[in-house]
Amino acid sequence: MASQALLDQFLQAINASKSFQALPPEDQIKFKEIYATASDKQLTLALEEIRKNDAEMIRLEKEAADLAEEQVKITQALKNTMKQIEKEEITENNAIDKEESEKAAEAALHELD
Repeated sequence: MASQALLDQFLQAINASKSFQALPPEDQIKFKEIYATASDKQLTLALEEIRKNDAEMIRLEKEAADLAEEQVKITQALKNTMKQIEKEEITENNAIDKEESEKAAEAALHELD
């Protein structure tokens, strides 16, 4: 059986662990029960695994945040492109309307002559 100090350290680590907190409550209870009678070696290995899992969870959370930020940038770039296309279409339509108006005015002047 593990020393009380190591068991306390283990319990403290799992209670603070994001990966442990992600487990369903019934699995958390089973996990604590199993390791309550574990050896020092088993607890030490479990602590190492918890630390690795938590480091991976932190890395994945950062990656998810980075991806979300990238998605916002891509969405904004797409919106900017759409606005630019709309402006160009409006400018083009205004030029066509102006040209058609000028032709209509010219045709009207020729009819008056």
